Amino acid sequence: MADQAVSSIVKCLSLEKVALPPRIIHPAQPTSSSLDTYMALETMSSTFTEKEADNQDALDTATKNPFAKSAVFCLNKNCTIARDWLVYVPNQVVGWVLGSVSLVLGVGVLVAIMMYRNLAFFDAVLAMLELCISLYLRAAIGRSEAHHDQIYKASMAFQYLAGIQLYHLLAAMAIRLYVHFHPLALNRQKYAIAFSRILSICLAVLVIVGSVIMFDDKSGQAGIRLVEAVAFLLVGLALALLCVVARVMALGGATHYKRHFIILVVSILLLAVWAAFVGSRTFVALDSPARSNEAMFAVLGYGTLLIIGAAVLGLRAPMYFNFDLASRWQK
Repeated sequence: MADQAVSSIVKCLSLEKVALPPRIIHPAQPTSSSLDTYMALETMSSTFTEKEADNQDALDTATKNPFAKSAVFCLNKNCTIARDWLVYVPNQVVGWVLGSVSLVLGVGVLVAIMMYRNLAFFDAVLAMLELCISLYLRAAIGRSEAHHDQIYKASMAFQYLAGIQLYHLLAAMAIRLYVHFHPLALNRQKYAIAFSRILSICLAVLVIVGSVIMFDDKSGQAGIRLVEAVAFLLVGLALALLCVVARVMALGGATHYKRHFIILVVSILLLAVWAAFVGSRTFVALDSPARSNEAMFAVLGYGTLLIIGAAVLGLRAPMYFNFDLASRWQK
């Protein structure tokens, strides 16, 4: 009997012969708070996926068609109103054509300088060359697949430098015309022109610094303020030059020097329009024509400066503002 009892106990404890029932795991019933959290995470995931898809579509569109209006071009994709952004990828043809026009104007002014021996207009040659570089770089943005930010910064800096160069040229022309009608100020002429040159160099340094730091997230505000200050200071300086020209006209030069005044007044007004336009771009919305209209930017941003160069060349300013040569002709 004892042996039978021990045998039955061993048989019950044996794992090989006793089949354990399968373990059934019942899922925990979700609570209301966990369900809300799950739904919120699901919504965030779907939203992120949709945004990622939209960004990829925009990137694909920009890659396939650089001139597509649906592709917003703003460098690091952090466009704000307070930056002089190029909103859309520029038209390459406009850049190449206008750049070539500025190059031709620069060469033409250089030839006129050698013909009439007036080195004071070499600033016009430099300004046209800077415009040419700026426009060629602008056209290169549509072709290059990388380094868009560096190319755009350089293009904008050269555009401002061209405007500053033309300001100094117009200031020197106005000063020389004033001295021609007011010989007592001859001793102060070189100091006035030297002051204008130093001021132009300072403005150029501010433009270069502002163009470099204005697209940085930390120093962007300081950079854009520097560029704005240069633009609106040029507006004030242009108005001051108009006052100088008006003073010369009051001395009796308007009758015999009409061509001189036409060149100066038209060029100064165009420079003021250009400076006001580039300075006001930071105050308008990204979808404003001042930001997104390629034709407006080409006319007001580059066309005004090109017309100044065309006026200097077409009206033969190097000859008419060489008063020493004019005096020899009169003799």
